[in-house]
This record gives sequence, structure tokens and C-alpha cells, in this order.
Amino acid sequence: MNEFFSGYLPRQMYGYSRSGAKMMVVFKNSILNSTLPDLPDMLAEGDLLIFNNSKIIPSSLQVYSPKLQEYLTVNIGTDRLSNLFLLEIRPKGTGFRMTEGDGLDLLDSSDSIILFKRHHLFPRYWWARLNRNDDTIDHVIGNYGRFIRYEHIPFDIPDMYYEGPFYKIPGSVELPSASYSFDSKIIKKLVDKGINIEELTLHCNLGSLEPYEFLNERRLMEERFSIPIRTFRSLFEARKRGNKVIAVGTTVVRALETIEMTSGKFRLSEMLMQDENDEGMISGTTNAFIDQNHRIRMVDGLITGMHEKEGSHIMMLEAFQDEEIIRLISKKANEWGYTYHEFGDLSLIFLDRI
Repeated sequence: MNEFFSGYLPRQMYGYSRSGAKMMVVFKNSILNSTLPDLPDMLAEGDLLIFNNSKIIPSSLQVYSPKLQEYLTVNIGTDRLSNLFLLEIRPKGTGFRMTEGDGLDLLDSSDSIILFKRHHLFPRYWWARLNRNDDTIDHVIGNYGRFIRYEHIPFDIPDMYYEGPFYKIPGSVELPSASYSFDSKIIKKLVDKGINIEELTLHCNLGSLEPYEFLNERRLMEERFSIPIRTFRSLFEARKRGNKVIAVGTTVVRALETIEMTSGKFRLSEMLMQDENDEGMISGTTNAFIDQNHRIRMVDGLITGMHEKEGSHIMMLEAFQDEEIIRLISKKANEWGYTYHEFGDLSLIFLDRI
């Protein structure tokens, strides 16, 4: 591989295949070093993959703080209620230096942002509004927004690299990254083998919570989801046949497990009795925090990116495998040269906890 290649950037920028990701496969006590193109050979005819079809939107704005006399970045969340919206101020921790009523001047517009109230659970996040009443935050980010990027991404990446076969419904402010490496060739191989594909939508909110934040509250940022009834029908049909159901992304797990926790199997069975041509949706919100104390009920495995050791994503993996195996995954990832973050490599982790 190119000596200048960085897993922090899309591999296509270096002339490599989008689907050329490494993929660690974890089944019971075995860990296999594989690649994404081998995925069809690891699944059986009739197995089901469920993808998140949410598409990222530009939602990061450049501002100037007269109070701090500093240029800053604000990342706008998915919570946008008329002229009230959620934001995070970067660099990290800057939100603690601000007070109610402080203004942030937009560099690309004559408008400004007024901080209204701290988030009641995560106080470095703010509810805010625009100073002018004749504009909306959706209009502002639509005209001046950039894609959110953190310190590991050295520059703004062209919009074309945020496209993908499963990115269809605009709404996420952070990339649903587990499906990023899937291209048309991989999808065709899966379909040709008789592996079924379904989708749901969960719009990813600001995802930079620190461990002390989500561990104290045992919850994450609120996120909106919609799941087609046909996805549930395919899920239960696969289970009835004895096939595996694999979630592509932690967002898919959270959406499905939220429905199971709040509606129960009685409600789900009731939905399946509806007309097979029913194109209805089940919609809601979730702030579910899933870790080793949660019993996974809706899926048999998870395809996900490589995650930092202390993030909420890695804690979800402990609901699928014992903590010792999860620690070994991190060790093997370093030994085998796996890359991290949204454009990095993958793991396929089968459920081995009951």
C-alpha cells in the first residue's frame, strides 16, 4: 500500500478500491484476518444484511467569538426545532467557556448565533438560535455548511467522497460509516449468492460524547429513526428459516433494539400480520446506550468500523462478545495494521453472548 496512505482519508483518494477494506471476523473465540470482498463467502443464502440509508449533510460552520476573540467552529446537530437548534463548539471544551446570551458571528453570513441554554444532560453542548428572525439554520447550513470533521482529518474532503450506494436520505450530521466501503461489486456478489438486503434510517447526531458523559447518564444523544415494516418482515422471516441477521453499523443495532425494548415482540408480531404490500414505517427516537449489560435480541452479528478503546461504540461490542475478546480485537487490529475512524477498516462480530 502507498506509504503515504492514511486510514483517516478515503482510500479512493489514493487510487485504491473503495471496497478494499480489511475485515476482522470474530466468531466465538476465533479471530480471523480477512477482507470485505470475502464477506459473501462468510454468509449463507438467505442471510440478511440491514443497512442504515441515512446520508450526511454539511452542518459545520465557521464563527468568530467577540467574547473570546477567537475563531471557532460550531457543529450543528440533528435537533433543529424551527429557530432553535443544538450545537457543539470546537475546539473541544470551548462550550464550557461560554455563557447564556453570548453571540457567535457567522463568517460566511451577516447573521450571528445566540447561545440560549445549555443542554440539560451534556452541558458543553448548547441550544442556540439565530439572531435574525428572517432566516433558518437549515438555510444557513444549506448555503454555508461544511461536513463535520475532527482533528484526525487534516483538510476538507470533497463532497463526492461522502456519496455511497446506501446514502440516500439526507439527515445525518456525522457519517454512518459502517456501510462506507460497500460498492456495487460487493453488493452484486451478495445478491447473486442469495443474501438479502434491507434498510432503515437513523440520522446520526453529534457523536463526540466523552466517556464520562455517556457513562454518567447511561444514554447518548437523541437520534431519529424510521424502519420500514418490510425490514421487520424480512428480519423475522430470516429468523424463522434459521438464517443470520447482520446489522451493518451500530446505528442499526440501536434502532432495532430500541423497538424491541419499547414495543416488545407482541407489537412486532402484530405488525407482521399486516398486508404484505404494506409500505408503512415505524418511526421514533432513541438515546439507547448499549453495553455488556444489554441482551441483544434482534440481530446475530454486527459489521462495524474500528473504534477507539473508550468510546460508546466499543462498549456496544461487549454486548456481542466477552470483554477479553474485545480487548484482543484492539490488539490484533494494531498488529495487522488496521485503520480507524470513518474511512477505515471493518470488523464482523458475531453474537456470542446470551
